Parts: sequence; structure tokens; C-alpha cells
Amino acid sequence: MSRLLLLCLLTVAMAAACDTADEADSAVVGTWRLLLLEDGEGDKTVTLDKAAQSLLITFNGDGTFTYTLDFVRTDDIVLKGAYELSGVSLTLRPQGGDVIAGEYVADGTGALLLAFPDSEAARLLGPGYSGTIRMSFIRDR
Repeated sequence: MSRLLLLCLLTVAMAAACDTADEADSAVVGTWRLLLLEDGEGDKTVTLDKAAQSLLITFNGDGTFTYTLDFVRTDDIVLKGAYELSGVSLTLRPQGGDVIAGEYVADGTGALLLAFPDSEAARLLGPGYSGTIRMSFIRDR
């Protein structure tokens, strides 16, 4: 009897953990448009706006993502691959590239906040950014 009770408790605990992970995944699924960009020197939204037409990131329900920084005059930055969420950690695994690790906050209200360390700034934004980068997004579609 005690084994059956223990098995039931473990099953309920595992189901609850899966539901929490599913809720986190569903909170980021969709296409997001950059609203605000900050680095170690402060607000860089205007600087990026002069150089780029848009920055979009799409998280798909199947665990894949597409990141597109559409520059006006130079080659775009496009990353595609898989993503993983764990707690507040976001891991991007671009095809043919090194892992990009950061943090995220998405509460299902249509806003998404991503933060990446200085080492990832050039890969995500190009040259000219320093310190931790913080990106605020709004749901695009």
C-alpha cells in the first residue's frame, strides 16, 4: 500500500513539473518584435533603429526558433535552431553555431524580456554593443 501511495505521489509531482514547463514554453511561443534595447552603456534603441528595420524572434511550439535582425544597409543576422527553457534560463542552439545562453521573463501578458551576457552581444547585434544586453519585446503575431 505504501508503495502504491509513493508511486501516486511521484506521478502527481512529475505531472505538475511538466505542466509548469509547458506553461513556460507556451508563454514564449509566437513572434516577438523588439521594443527596447539596452546594454552596459544604457538605452541603445535609437542606435539600433538607425541601423535596422526590425528585430524579430519567433519561438515555435516544437522547440525551434528563428532570430532575424533586418539591417538597412548590411547583411542581416539570421539565426535558426533549437531553444530550451529551464527556470529563467534560455538556451539558443543555432544551427552550425555555438550555444547562446541567457535569461528570459515571459508572463503571458504579451511582453518578453531577454538578457544576454556581454560575450553574446556581437553575435546577436553586431559590433558596437558592450555589457549585458537587455531586450524587451512585444508580441508581434
